[in-house]
Amino acid sequence: MGKTKKIRLRFSDEKTEKKFEKDYFDKSIAIFRVSFVTLIILYAAFGYLDFISSEDYYRMFFIIRYLIVIPLLVAVLLFSFNRNFIKVWQKLLSLCYVAGGAGIIIMLLKNPENIYYYGGLFLIFNAGYFFIKLRFFAATISGILLLIIYNIGIFVFQTLNNVQFDYVIITNAFYISANIISSIALYNMELLERKEFYQRNLLIDQQSEISLTNQNLEFKILDRTKQLNEHNAKLIKEIKKRELIENALIAAKEKAEESNRLKTAFLNNMSHEIRTPLNGITGFLGLLQDSELEAEDKQEYFDIINRSSQRLIDTVTNIMDISKIEAEQMEIALKELSLNEMLMEQYRFFEPQAEDKGLVLKQIPSLSDDQAIVLTDSQKLNGILTNLIKNAIKFTDRGSVTFGYNITTNTESDLLVQFFVYDTGIGVPEDRQQAIFNRFEQADIGGARTFAGSGLGLAIAKSYVEMLGGKIWLSSKKGIGTEFMFTIPYQTKTNMEEKEKQQKASFKTLTVLIAEDEKVNIQYFEVIFKDTFKQTIYVGTGQEALETCKENLEIDLILMDIRMPLMSGYTATREIRKFNKDIIIIAQTAFGLEGDNEKALEAGCNDYISKPINKKELLEKIKLHSLKQNINTNQTEKP
Repeated sequence: MGKTKKIRLRFSDEKTEKKFEKDYFDKSIAIFRVSFVTLIILYAAFGYLDFISSEDYYRMFFIIRYLIVIPLLVAVLLFSFNRNFIKVWQKLLSLCYVAGGAGIIIMLLKNPENIYYYGGLFLIFNAGYFFIKLRFFAATISGILLLIIYNIGIFVFQTLNNVQFDYVIITNAFYISANIISSIALYNMELLERKEFYQRNLLIDQQSEISLTNQNLEFKILDRTKQLNEHNAKLIKEIKKRELIENALIAAKEKAEESNRLKTAFLNNMSHEIRTPLNGITGFLGLLQDSELEAEDKQEYFDIINRSSQRLIDTVTNIMDISKIEAEQMEIALKELSLNEMLMEQYRFFEPQAEDKGLVLKQIPSLSDDQAIVLTDSQKLNGILTNLIKNAIKFTDRGSVTFGYNITTNTESDLLVQFFVYDTGIGVPEDRQQAIFNRFEQADIGGARTFAGSGLGLAIAKSYVEMLGGKIWLSSKKGIGTEFMFTIPYQTKTNMEEKEKQQKASFKTLTVLIAEDEKVNIQYFEVIFKDTFKQTIYVGTGQEALETCKENLEIDLILMDIRMPLMSGYTATREIRKFNKDIIIIAQTAFGLEGDNEKALEAGCNDYISKPINKKELLEKIKLHSLKQNINTNQTEKP
């Protein structure tokens, strides 16, 4: 099953695309019919406004509404009960959208003094993008056609001398903006629909695979029981194993249900965050049509429209960022960055906002300019600080906001840069201090949302911190203030190059034995370990691993598969420990069940890693145990 191509909004696999189109139609048809009935009623009802406000053109408007547009809508609605409707439904909806919009445009241009038609055109845009279940490309193309029809109509229904070009430019700006904003919103909504469909079908496939695996497991248990006549103890173990698998399936089901709940919350919240500023924009655009407005009122309305637009842009940006993070499409781009310059840029950016609220903004660097040059992802680090400082100013009404950094170490004595953002704002209750890092959570959770926002900022910041290899936490007292802190590794170009050289050099001295019976896994190890170790030896059974260790005393490390024929990894490890206490043994298993870790350690393994194996995690474990072995060897050799 192919993933969605974001630019084209299509699945790479044509079969999957057709399944999605059928699924989208099945979920949309009932909503479409209800929405079309509603639109027909509203389109007809608004004819009363034609009668009372456009008497000179009432006959023409009557023909448009009741003899052209409404019959078309009714015909499409009735045709929706035909099984062939699915083949052309998006084209027919586009036709209805354009026809309904064109009708309103003609009314608007024939009677431009009637402000009802301006609002009516915005309602048509909203219906086309969000109400009648048009998909992204169909809705966007239809919206563009309406804009073209509007501009052509200006010159058709008005003489060139009567055209007010300033008025044309302003109305076009608003209509184009509405179409762009709606297109972006609909794009993201369809992208989320496709992701939900993809994940739902992937879950069905995985459930089928799990069911097949369970059936195969049952046959294997019966076959082994008949052949080996194992005693009751082994049967009890197999039953317990099956219970663990069932518990894992239950946990997976609960996780899937929780994921579905979060998706529903996501869509509901985004609907609110998109519709609220859109309502502000469309509402105050209507008020601006009043020619008797004072200049001061006009400026206030323009400011409200501007703030609503910025809020909508922020929401869409956050949706795109969190979507990339969840799809694991965010990448780290390390480059040199001056921490001091970054702090100053943040200070200059937020100082006017702080002054507007009467707050004192302070920035505190702790390194010289030379020492403050680090290797990190500047875009993500700036994004983290921007979210935290913006939140601090947002939730602080008096006092100050202070931000900066200092150098600290972790338990392994690695150098870290610890950033802090302190405010004297409302504070965060203790029972909410972990929840605010979740999506859609805010510090002012209660009966109403006091502060606007999507609730994604801190979730994005937390994800960025973890991607950079750090941690984020906070200390807060309600009504006193909050201090957010996060760390990133203190990496410079010099110490990064030195670490890589040391790691490569240390691995080049190792002789590694890999005990693995699956050919695919062996091929994977051959790729990830190419030119990494001094020598790599492969065996396919526990018995071969035991014999190879006896014959090759220079082996430094064993990557031991637990489930192998002839002799299990547990047994092989116990036998090896009888004559070699120092060799490093890391257990690997395809099951990853509870208790395997303890069993591996009890058998004599130094560590444990579950399949599918992550190269970085495995090399870190090898590095850690190699370092411990070198320390122990040096201590033993001291006189």
